[in-house]
Amino acid sequence: MTISIDTAGRPGVALARLSSTHPLHAAIIDTWDIVEEGSTAHGTMAVSLGENNRIRLSFDPAFVQGITPDEAASVLQHELHHVLFGHLTSRPEDHPNLKAWRLAEEMTANEFVVGPLPGRPILLKDFPGFPTGESTRERYRRLASSGRRPTDGAAKPDTSGQESPRCVAGLTSCIAMSARVSPPT
Repeated sequence: MTISIDTAGRPGVALARLSSTHPLHAAIIDTWDIVEEGSTAHGTMAVSLGENNRIRLSFDPAFVQGITPDEAASVLQHELHHVLFGHLTSRPEDHPNLKAWRLAEEMTANEFVVGPLPGRPILLKDFPGFPTGESTRERYRRLASSGRRPTDGAAKPDTSGQESPRCVAGLTSCIAMSARVSPPT
């Protein structure tokens, strides 16, 4: 089902919230195909390239209903950052260490989100010594070469080796790294 941004409900409320502080962000997102997917594989919200290379924002209504409107607006901003930073067109074969690439993507997408994000997002502050404004590619190089993990207070990558359901041919990104991140121990 495609959701019009004018439709009542959390995605519309979140976009309205975002438009009050970031009107350009909201205007860009308003051009996307916004699709409710029920219980999605990623269980949150995700951007991908859809039909005719249109940007598609899919969301799990249970996830959106379980977060505040401010968090939902921040998630929209996060998803837009994945698009702006070119994460949708990254190719898995260019990043043999997929865990490091996903960490770098999430860290970069979250760096410029000004509102609250739900859960335990991967943040730049969790990687002491990483500079602000660094590209996703450079962060990937640092992570892949050093084997660095977030500091103790942050979400940690799951080392089970199972592939995340959110990764579809390297073209999907989402706020939670569901299968790739486990809570801190």
